[in-house]
Amino acid sequence: MNKKGGDKLISVYWFLILVIIAGGVVAMANIFYSSPYDVRNLESEILSRKIADCLVHGGEINPELISGESFKPFFKDHFLEVCNFTFEKKTEFEKDAYFTEIKFYTQNNLEKAVFEISEGNLNWIGDCDFEKTDNEKLVRCSKNGFYAISENGKIFFIDILTIVRKTEQNVN
Repeated sequence: MNKKGGDKLISVYWFLILVIIAGGVVAMANIFYSSPYDVRNLESEILSRKIADCLVHGGEINPELISGESFKPFFKDHFLEVCNFTFEKKTEFEKDAYFTEIKFYTQNNLEKAVFEISEGNLNWIGDCDFEKTDNEKLVRCSKNGFYAISENGKIFFIDILTIVRKTEQNVN
């Protein structure tokens, strides 16, 4: 006859279940969003591919880079402007976040580079050796190489090293 006591007992358990579910959702969201997204590896690979696109078109070296047998010093001196890259710092106290080094080797001699271009902070090169460790505060490096041909038919091996630091934005 008196059903009010049973309804009150069920509503307490129902409220407890709702609190547990809401707490679980909040905990999962907190765990998911508390870890930063570290995209430095991807950014380094994308930068390397964009550099390759600037240097080579359809397997042939960009004519702005080489003429005949010699490389143009203008391209080396104005590499960032020609390829539409900006490696600038936002404030004077920030360190450079990017570095790139491009080496051109002849097909016959893969030991000594015939032409080099480098931009950014040279200090990051040494940190690429330590990348195999789990230290999140170090830079992320990407190294790519490919063959390309010049207008006069000479084959070059192009080796591209790109480094992305940006630990302030990617690592807590």
